[in-house]
Amino acid sequence: MAGQVSGGAVLACDPAICAALAQHGVPAALAAGQVDARLLITLAALAATEPVRIDGFGGRGPGESPGLALRTAEIAAPAATARRMLAFVRAQRSPYLAIRSDLTPGPDGYVLTVEFGAPAPLGMVR
Repeated sequence: MAGQVSGGAVLACDPAICAALAQHGVPAALAAGQVDARLLITLAALAATEPVRIDGFGGRGPGESPGLALRTAEIAAPAATARRMLAFVRAQRSPYLAIRSDLTPGPDGYVLTVEFGAPAPLGMVR
């Protein structure tokens, strides 16, 4: 968990990561280590080549403990960028292969949804 906190805090301050909806707790979730390590690693890889605008996190099902990591991210991007990001996410191998990755039309292009399954592997971020 300590690695997720420090990794998330670094991403929250990264200029290539734009946490668009601060009122939805995106920066706080990153900084507090509430985001699944696979998602943190994927976001960092995407941000290495493209600006990443995170519109929100999710992934806790009904009745799941608030201590469980957030396993889903919604990333807004122009059409061409969103398609490149989707191709990157779908090209990954376990344990970084998302159980769901898709594009839906959004107000400024597309929204890429990336979801990882539970449980998250332990010890991925130190």
